[in-house]
Amino acid sequence: MVFPDKFLSHLLSCPGFDLERFVAAHELKPPISLRLNANKKYTHPFSNKVPWTKTGYYLSERPQFVFDPLFHAGAYYVQEASGMFVEYILNKTVNFNQTIQVLDLCAAPGGKSTIIASLINESSILVSNEIIKTRVSALKENITKWGYPNVIVTNNDPADFKQLTEFFDVILVDAPCSGSGLFRKDFAATQEWSMDNVLHCEKRQKRILQDVLPALKVGGTLIYTTCSFSKEENEDVVENLIAEHGMQYINIDIPEDWGIVKSNFGFRFYPDKLQGEGFFASALIKKQETEIFESTSTHYAPYTILNKEEFAPLLPYIKNPESLTFFSFKDTVYGIAKEQFSNLKRIAPALRVVQAGTEIGKIIRDELIPAHVLAVSEILNPTINKIALTQEEAIQYLRKENVQINSELNGWVICTFENINLGWIKIMPNRINNYYPLEWRIRK
Repeated sequence: MVFPDKFLSHLLSCPGFDLERFVAAHELKPPISLRLNANKKYTHPFSNKVPWTKTGYYLSERPQFVFDPLFHAGAYYVQEASGMFVEYILNKTVNFNQTIQVLDLCAAPGGKSTIIASLINESSILVSNEIIKTRVSALKENITKWGYPNVIVTNNDPADFKQLTEFFDVILVDAPCSGSGLFRKDFAATQEWSMDNVLHCEKRQKRILQDVLPALKVGGTLIYTTCSFSKEENEDVVENLIAEHGMQYINIDIPEDWGIVKSNFGFRFYPDKLQGEGFFASALIKKQETEIFESTSTHYAPYTILNKEEFAPLLPYIKNPESLTFFSFKDTVYGIAKEQFSNLKRIAPALRVVQAGTEIGKIIRDELIPAHVLAVSEILNPTINKIALTQEEAIQYLRKENVQINSELNGWVICTFENINLGWIKIMPNRINNYYPLEWRIRK
């Protein structure tokens, strides 16, 4: 590893920094880790746990995830271990038994959103937002595969959330940063590092936080994270939140043997002290009320609630339909927790909504044409007809190739692999149609 000029000397004053060990750690390969999807019932072979999360594991080597059907089915999410610490902070600072609204502001590709989606209860909602338009499709795909229903995917600038004054109970800001914590994984980041870039990132981080803070309720929790080692992007930003915005730092206890460095305003992860990459995390409470902003948005989403007769074709496909509100947008039907439909109507005029709740499908001549989102969602009725595929058949299916199956079933059928849903096929007298999304197919 060749570090950028002035990088190491810049870190000498950072809490817990050990120059020799830090340099030596960067000559080692980064650990591989993943987090299991508790609702997918995956019988896994892993044993080396990530200590700060209930479902995270280290792998001895990196497999070819692209050829594992369970990866595509959302049975697990490949995630850097340090970032999983967000789960520990959330569990220490948030009451997930309550109905809450959560915002993941800089969410793509979706790892931390899948953590939040796994923690909130059935009546709560997560708004998973990505600022950069080109990254939204990856976020939507990962949210879909994870399968939790009460997620709204949006594509907005932080300033747009001012219109939702004091709406969210929790906001996570995984801020864009200089990326020094990922040097072992991303060599290109070393070429982009400079003190000028660090200071530029610090200004951007402060602007992002200032813009989004009005959307956090008084007494609500803000979690701020970066993958940078620089004090300017970490403790200095948190100190500014306290001094300029009336935030209060939350002191959280952690076991000493985890190797996490506790600084004055957060937690530091160094690759020489634990199995993980560089990371910083801090949690704060909002103490000051916010001026109410007048809405200036022109967004409009005419969501229409379906009556019992209109959503009757959906009922055989839905588990616990009484817990959901079914609504249509354009020619597609969606479902969302009844407690959250009114909030969706408040969100929609303010934000660019990409996906709201669970896309169920289209109703054509009183028949449901089911969406792929439904196939991998937790709201799918478990009694739907299914066909178990072998590994070879599953890869064919995920390549969107024709899958030859001998079955007496007909109509809409779920393909599974190791009892986990992959997606729809439709069996007809003379052929089988593969409905796996074209844009997600395996191309290798």
